[in-house]
Amino acid sequence: MNNIDKLTQKIFSKFNDDSLFYCNIYLTGTEENNAVVLFDMEGFILKICLDKVKTEYTMPEDSYVLVYEMCIDENENVIHFSVWSEERGDEDFELKFDRANAEMMPCRKTYYSDGVWDIVVCMAANIYDRYSFDETFISEAERNYLPLVLELMEIADSSKAKPELPVLTAYAEKYGLNEFTAIILKNVRRAKTGISNKRFSGLDDVKYEPLWRELYMIFWGLCKDYPTISEIIGLEPENIRIRKNITDTLYKAGYEGVYPDFRKTGELKGVHLTQSYDKAYLIGCEKNVLYMVHCDEMCSDGEPVIIFRSGTILMKDGFDSDTADIYSSMFRNGGYHISNSFSCCARNDDISQAAVIAVKRAELKKLTRKECEVADFDKNFLSFLPVGMLTGLIFGVLWTLGMMIFAFLFEMFVGSSAVEALQAIVDSKWLCAFGASGLVFGLAMTVVMYLAGRK
Repeated sequence: MNNIDKLTQKIFSKFNDDSLFYCNIYLTGTEENNAVVLFDMEGFILKICLDKVKTEYTMPEDSYVLVYEMCIDENENVIHFSVWSEERGDEDFELKFDRANAEMMPCRKTYYSDGVWDIVVCMAANIYDRYSFDETFISEAERNYLPLVLELMEIADSSKAKPELPVLTAYAEKYGLNEFTAIILKNVRRAKTGISNKRFSGLDDVKYEPLWRELYMIFWGLCKDYPTISEIIGLEPENIRIRKNITDTLYKAGYEGVYPDFRKTGELKGVHLTQSYDKAYLIGCEKNVLYMVHCDEMCSDGEPVIIFRSGTILMKDGFDSDTADIYSSMFRNGGYHISNSFSCCARNDDISQAAVIAVKRAELKKLTRKECEVADFDKNFLSFLPVGMLTGLIFGVLWTLGMMIFAFLFEMFVGSSAVEALQAIVDSKWLCAFGASGLVFGLAMTVVMYLAGRK
């Protein structure tokens, strides 16, 4: 390959070996005899600048085109492109160049994940992916935390039967959470037996929040100054418009704050059956409630995507609302913390409507059928089972006691003695009646709640 630097050669070789098949590829700026190819990797961008370009192709008005197929001739300095743009659709062309130089651009990425620990793992994965591609791609500050990154990657790696976690253990012991790594190892064993594939299951209790925040702030400090992929490929003007629409919608709904975090306090009237991830809760009639909406930005196939996170916290005595944020609502606290999220493509969907949905979910208001479709909102049947069985237990107790009292009074009415009447209500059949009535009523209520939630 002529006039091609070593990093570009490495990128081309990996691409031809199908090592980069999973990444998005963008082409920008074919004017003035120059072009830029961007490989959107996990946590970083590989930018190849092509000089003295010869091609009959001209870019559309969009700042980039999405490359869905690319064939590199390493000997002739020729690339065959198949690209797509919203303006012109599919196009094929050939591009020749005299010189190619590459650089690595670390970027700050957001991933759509429900679990609060998944957020930290994804942030660590951004560093690990750069390190695994080339050890020189991480900063000195990131290298200092490499042992922590490697442990988190071992937890996420399903092939690791028993990861060694001395660094995480030390962090956990600072907060007296000596059982933290033991729970992770237990979840790893469950994953091997097919019981569960959630390696951080059980670690979203509120007592683990301080530990999570320390790890989150470590990784946020390492990546906060990196640009996003949207900024790199020129979507920032579109994002500015999106942020303004969201901000205006939230302000109209009575929220305060600065994008991406908004909040308001209020009263929760009535009783609400709500779902936070995989658990259902009955809450209501609360006078002091904190509602929060947080927005994360993503880029998927060159399109801006907004992740709306809605949080609800029932503020009890001693709760410090000034330090609370959206992540506070993602830690379970016996139904006092409720959190939900959904994403939407900002260009294709009405972003203001999506912001209204986020407000409704924060304030536990009913969504219309159309809003449920926009939010890709579905109810998990099993999440309602505990609440359904609790209502079944209460019904079974009350129904059985009522029938026992009725049987006792009936025996006395027909002339039986008090001893005979008492004998009638201590029979073991009442235990069976309690179990059957409670089970049937509980399952029926679970079905009713599930169907009501879907509608």
